[in-house]
Amino acid sequence: MSNPYGDILKQLEGRQAILFLGSGSTVQCRRAVDGALGLTGHGLSKEILKELVQKDGCLPIPEGSIPPLMEAAEYFQSNHPGGRAKLDRFVQERLRFLRPTLGHYLATSFPWKAVVTTNYNTVAEDAWKEAGNHGFSADEIIVVKTDDDIAKFAGETTKIRLYKPHGCVDLQMNPKHRMVITSQDYAESERIRKDIYTAIRSLASMSTTVFLGYSLADYTFRNLYYRLFLDLGVWANQSFATTPMDSELLFEWKSKSMTQLNTTLLNTTFDAFMLRLVKQRGTIHPRLKKMVVASWNQVLAGNKPYMEGLKLKDFTGLPAKRVHSIRKK
Repeated sequence: MSNPYGDILKQLEGRQAILFLGSGSTVQCRRAVDGALGLTGHGLSKEILKELVQKDGCLPIPEGSIPPLMEAAEYFQSNHPGGRAKLDRFVQERLRFLRPTLGHYLATSFPWKAVVTTNYNTVAEDAWKEAGNHGFSADEIIVVKTDDDIAKFAGETTKIRLYKPHGCVDLQMNPKHRMVITSQDYAESERIRKDIYTAIRSLASMSTTVFLGYSLADYTFRNLYYRLFLDLGVWANQSFATTPMDSELLFEWKSKSMTQLNTTLLNTTFDAFMLRLVKQRGTIHPRLKKMVVASWNQVLAGNKPYMEGLKLKDFTGLPAKRVHSIRKK
């Protein structure tokens, strides 16, 4: 039986794997200023609706009627005096200062061909920066938020690129740099960040893609994933995607449907996935080992249904091999 973590590791060793990070990769993050948790698209939709009615944080409609994020954003934009500017400020304030989880730090220790995040927050780039400062990242990164950045870093070949096709909370909000949040934004996204999307598709056409933190029903995932598959068809490379599901039967059905799209589905969370990948590799940087020990109980509490077979001793017993980049200078 195939071992998906072994397969991914082989692709990483050949620097042929691209990491895609969705909002599910940040739900266990905590905001430095007040400890608030990160949000999925559904969670951000709820926060936007609460802000729209401003009724002491109460939802204005039943939980089961919460619309997708792009609809909630459009309701806010059309019904709030502050319009789009107020919406952008609210999203910025809610998603700033999120701290990376253990999974983000572990991800930095692998030699990805590139990283793509559709999250507006700065969790991924913060994790790589910290990892670089402490010596356990496999590579330095260049953050590409706009098409201007593509041209700006054209001559830089010694660092991997972290692409942000949906914008970022630390960009000045204007039509050219706006976050992709409403349906109009999605329609315009490939025009205003044409070079970024072209670069992502070019990389994906030659690489294994690993999607972490995406709901398979989410528009963000479908917009990226199915467009890549439709462009390549039977020439598409192998993909892997995580999706935590309580129902074993539903997961079985979904897995079979994704297999037809050359995609292996893994029933796990972001942090648990990264721990299993480290276990498969069999080595860990000394500082990362200390981080695993320090955060183990917290990670276990947040990912418990998906941590089966993982023990702290699996990591404390790993050789403390130092990570170094294999990228050619």
